[in-house]
Amino acid sequence: MADIINNIRRFLRGKSVVVRFILINVAVFFAIQLTAIAVYLADARFDLAALLVMPSDVSRLIQRPWTVVSYMFTHVDFFHILGNMLWLYCFGVIFLDLYENRAFTRVYIIGGLAGAAAYCAVALFTPTASLVGASAAVLAVIAATVLRSPNYRIHLFLLGPVKIKWVGLAFVVFALFSSDITTAGSHAAHLGGLTAGCLYALNSRYRSRSRNSRGKRKGIVLQPLHAVPVNASRQELEARLDQLLDKVRASGYNALSAKERNELNEISRRIKI
Repeated sequence: MADIINNIRRFLRGKSVVVRFILINVAVFFAIQLTAIAVYLADARFDLAALLVMPSDVSRLIQRPWTVVSYMFTHVDFFHILGNMLWLYCFGVIFLDLYENRAFTRVYIIGGLAGAAAYCAVALFTPTASLVGASAAVLAVIAATVLRSPNYRIHLFLLGPVKIKWVGLAFVVFALFSSDITTAGSHAAHLGGLTAGCLYALNSRYRSRSRNSRGKRKGIVLQPLHAVPVNASRQELEARLDQLLDKVRASGYNALSAKERNELNEISRRIKI
């Protein structure tokens, strides 16, 4: 058993944080499917999905508090997980160009928790189905990405370069209006995740501007990376990082020269992002 766990750790260590979260979602999905098959063949009564989805009944939720987190990694329908994971990967990759790696985990979890809170608020007054799926968390990632760099361009098949704000808007519209009235709780969760992502992006922008203004007041001179000494302060590195990210937000990652991309990667490594 220890060898299996160590092998899993080594496998995940070489993956980006986005891929890790996708693999967790996929692993939970297959666990549910395989368990259902085993239960059917054994003619037993056990529903793993029911233990992971977030119930609308408060008394059941109190008995299963872990579902506040587990629901955001749980999918029962194949097309549900396929759609969510495709969107998560597409925007997650861009997210990592704009934020530090640890921010992805924060936004995903905060978005999922905000979705759970909004769902609970609606479930208290309106009958609704159980909450399941990563949509709230995915919407948080999308919102944080779009608000950070709305004009970031991606290339879509048959459409060519498109600004991510239009792609993000398409997903938001689909997520909010693709279901009927019986899923009012799900709609609330989507809005909760969306709001959480927006707030995170706005807070990140405010902190970035604050760091820049402090740097200007202290007379920090931005230099090319090769001119920055090995013992440069974290503040100097973060100021240069903000300068590069400003260019990404304005024109997209592809606007960076090869030297600037290497510089961005090196600064990220040096400040242990």
